[in-house]
Amino acid sequence: MGEEDSSIKVGNLEFVYYRRFGNLLEGLKIDYVKTWFGKRLVIQSPLAGQC
Repeated sequence: MGEEDSSIKVGNLEFVYYRRFGNLLEGLKIDYVKTWFGKRLVIQSPLAGQC
């Protein structure tokens, strides 16, 4: 982890991100789902489509 990085721990997972982009993470949802297609991470952002 560099000097310009920050981290947040959620449960047993630690997420590291570039501090300057922290405001882009507000409202971000990360979920692990199992479907008949397989297992995957789903990331949803309220800012999607505004990039």
